[in-house]
Amino acid sequence: VSAAGLVRLPGDGFVVAAVRWNPRTVGDLPFRQDETDYQGTLGARFAAGPVLLGGGLIVQRTIFEATGGPAQDAYGAHAQLFVRIPATYPLAVGYRFAILDPSSLITTDRVMEHTAGAVMSVPSYRMRVQLQLVHVVEQAARDLSNDRIQLAGEVSL
Repeated sequence: VSAAGLVRLPGDGFVVAAVRWNPRTVGDLPFRQDETDYQGTLGARFAAGPVLLGGGLIVQRTIFEATGGPAQDAYGAHAQLFVRIPATYPLAVGYRFAILDPSSLITTDRVMEHTAGAVMSVPSYRMRVQLQLVHVVEQAARDLSNDRIQLAGEVSL
């Protein structure tokens, strides 16, 4: 069961909130288990001329009724800033910081990301080009290299 609400703000802004209750059964017999997720989210975007500020937060608690094990808490959040630059080909550049901790039961799974990006519109071809550079910061016990560069083109037919 989910519910959400959105409030529009002046200047292309909004605030959105949602809640979810998700009881479910996982696994096959004889190892079938009941679990329930309780989830809440909150997001917002504020526009001031060429500047867009945005952010979001999610929290989730999972209860394991069948096993009686400890509850699992998870959270994630992000904040971002975009600046629109008027030009022959409209351009927007931005930065986003994001954090995710998917399980309070695992102490080394938190991830943070720093993303810089740009979006250029080409209206005459009904397309846009997107570039983003992501630097991922893993916790000390996780020595992974997840940095990436992504380039994408999108055409509206």
